[in-house]
Amino acid sequence: MKKIFTLVFIFVISILTATNVHADHKLASYSVTPIFSEHQTDGADSYFDIKWPPASKESFGIKITNNTKKTKRFEIEVNKARTNRNGIVDYSDRTPEKANTVYKLTQMIRLPKEVEAAPDSSQIIHGSISFPAKDFNGILMAGLHFTEKTTAVEKNTVSNTIAYNIPFVIRGNHDQRPTPRLS
Repeated sequence: MKKIFTLVFIFVISILTATNVHADHKLASYSVTPIFSEHQTDGADSYFDIKWPPASKESFGIKITNNTKKTKRFEIEVNKARTNRNGIVDYSDRTPEKANTVYKLTQMIRLPKEVEAAPDSSQIIHGSISFPAKDFNGILMAGLHFTEKTTAVEKNTVSNTIAYNIPFVIRGNHDQRPTPRLS
């Protein structure tokens, strides 16, 4: 019994000492905040919720704050919102929109693909969205996806990547919904 206990003890100690895990204590190295347009819906204060103004171009902004002592580069993507297998809206799905989609938010929303932020500072990124002249009835959803651009990954370490998604909702200028009928 002593031999089994000794072998198990040595096995556990060898596993604990052989594992080399390094975690960075500064997880929130940056943050993003939406700066709303003039057509922002009242009450939506953490994401974009714009009412469709036909035949116009809408401007908006995003404030990126770099909380580190180094200059950082960020990648920005516009992704179509999709419902995942759990029924939750996913704003990070990079699957392209179908060819027959009438209004493609990934093409209507204009933002720089990459931006650089100075150390311990904030930078405002300007974006725009162009609306077709037609009236629209319904809701379109996309997500603005922000990730820090990294250069190299070290071997045998644990690395964390923080990404932010800001939902971008467009509501039609007409709100005509069918009358529900229970049969």
